[in-house]
Amino acid sequence: MGYLLESNDEAKRLEFQAKQRSYLLEGEMQILSKLPLAANASVLDAGCGTGLVSRFIKKVRPDLFLEACDFADIRLKQGDIFARAEGISDISFFKANLEQIERADASYDLIVSRYVFEHLLNPQAVAHELFRLARPGGSICLIDFDGIFANFYTPNKEVMKMLNKIMSVLEFDLFIGRKLPTLLHCAGFSNIEWEVSTSYFKGDELKEEYENCKERLSFARPKIVQALGSDGAADQFTKLYLEEMQRPHTTLFYNKFITQGYKKF
Repeated sequence: MGYLLESNDEAKRLEFQAKQRSYLLEGEMQILSKLPLAANASVLDAGCGTGLVSRFIKKVRPDLFLEACDFADIRLKQGDIFARAEGISDISFFKANLEQIERADASYDLIVSRYVFEHLLNPQAVAHELFRLARPGGSICLIDFDGIFANFYTPNKEVMKMLNKIMSVLEFDLFIGRKLPTLLHCAGFSNIEWEVSTSYFKGDELKEEYENCKERLSFARPKIVQALGSDGAADQFTKLYLEEMQRPHTTLFYNKFITQGYKKF
């Protein structure tokens, strides 16, 4: 739902989420082993949030020069705190609007943006800005879900009706994953490759995702109230959605897209 990382509780939720199988960084970041990144190559974590990606990259490739940007001061503070708690002090965090990042043309050998594009009002403008920042011969990797929260089915017609109403008024794109290759192509990147994997939730993983969704719904409550028109309707939707998640016949799955492109010399 809404990207409300200004909340310290939301930061904790994302750190917890990163330990779940469907959200693990290890598989997503295999790109690092495939790229010929020289020592001291420049990397940008665009829309860094709590700095999960930056910290992971630094642990795998401590020799890289890494910058991480986000538009909220509290996110940058959280990122620095989490990094230093893990003994990492050389990530350069800076504030930026992703549509206009104050860095010179061709600044980075690799740009990574994870779980960010779904929240953007103008993702194509951001893709163009990241193309500007990529060095000739450099690469970009976008990671995002397609259908998160929305790839949910229950025969409870009331829940589905309210879910569809909520999705119709959201300011962000729950189906951005399938659009990432086209966004990169239109921005000027070439040799675009993409892969998709499906995350589905059963047993213990469903229990973890239940807690994840419970907090998402709590943080997104203002948006739900806006969509449904009242506090009571929002409470009813949250109650029913979480109840339906626990029924054995209910299906919930997300498709994760990992999309990579290059900037020609």
